[in-house]
Amino acid sequence: TCPDWTKNYSNCKHRDPVVAELRVSELCEGMRLVRPESIAPGSEEKDARRAYIEGLFVADGWFQHTYTRKDGIERAVDFAIAGKDNFPKESQKHDVRAYCDEAGIPTRWHPKYIVVKDSAWATSLLDCGHSAPEKQIQSLDLTREAAAEVLRGVSVDSSYSNSGSQVFGTTSEALSLQMRVLWHMQGQACSRYKCDDHGGLGDNPIYRMTPYKPGRNKAFGLNIVSIERESGEADCWD
Repeated sequence: TCPDWTKNYSNCKHRDPVVAELRVSELCEGMRLVRPESIAPGSEEKDARRAYIEGLFVADGWFQHTYTRKDGIERAVDFAIAGKDNFPKESQKHDVRAYCDEAGIPTRWHPKYIVVKDSAWATSLLDCGHSAPEKQIQSLDLTREAAAEVLRGVSVDSSYSNSGSQVFGTTSEALSLQMRVLWHMQGQACSRYKCDDHGGLGDNPIYRMTPYKPGRNKAFGLNIVSIERESGEADCWD
């Protein structure tokens, strides 16, 4: 980071760098953070195919039937994952059905999607959100293998630029940040760009992420442009 801690960090290349470990509360505008080469994985183990399907749900899924109990708790009856027959995404429906058949979970095939009839599983996915701007991954406390499968599932909506670079887009800010963490767990840094003016594709901004090519991770730092400090209350329970 630049020794004078100012926004004028463009001249830092002419000075000897000072690397310090700071708490989040000590950060200031103008600091330049070291980009981590990777982020340590978590500890939650999850069946690889189930993790992949949950990633598919975040990218391409929705709840077919939900209801609210008398005590106000929401429950889900089942969930669906998109995949039109005779198109590339039909393959993900076959993956879902193969896993469910082995696990004894009923499914219903539709020409445009597949329904998974497991109330307990569906209800556990309510934390992933309903609409696209709300979508997020349940937890990032995953082993590297489970994180890789969730990332593979969520990435089915990626496109590719003319140069062959992968581009993932979402209207969910939370999901965009989570995707960066998942990529870092695999030792892969990525850019993140917020696009407000995207030509009429809805009212929500679109967040686009592109993984850097191998070898570029060390070439970039993270500049702190601004800091928003907030405090509030939230429900907490065991």
